[in-house]
Amino acid sequence: MSSVSLIGEKLNVGFTTRATLNRLLEAGEVTSQKAQQFQQAALAFLVGAVEYAMDKLPLKDALLKHARFIDVQLRAECGVEDALYFVDRQGFQELLPFQDPKEQDQVSDEFMKYQLMDIALPEDPTVFDVEEFWGRMSTIKNKVRHILHTT
Repeated sequence: MSSVSLIGEKLNVGFTTRATLNRLLEAGEVTSQKAQQFQQAALAFLVGAVEYAMDKLPLKDALLKHARFIDVQLRAECGVEDALYFVDRQGFQELLPFQDPKEQDQVSDEFMKYQLMDIALPEDPTVFDVEEFWGRMSTIKNKVRHILHTT
């Protein structure tokens, strides 16, 4: 048996597809050769899809490199220039409309506070809800801006 057919047998094609393939094999409606052909075709499709994505997606775009600050687990490895690049590139300049050095210092101070925040991360960091975190952060920031502008 070749390594491709071993990979094909382990390939996750979905529960329903695997169950149907097994049922057809047991019933003799599909030969083991046809099942191997299907598994090889499924593997070739998935490899082709990944190759296409790697070729077409902007994985080397500088924006992705600078967007790492959004991941709270990587925030200590980033600098304020990453946030500024991201804001500038995405056209969100109205979010950080600063002109003079004092305002630039304020942005740097806020970024440092973000880097030093005590953020409770779950034991399994892959289940951290980034959208919920940033949604909560935006409401805090909006409350602070509202207080500053009304006083």
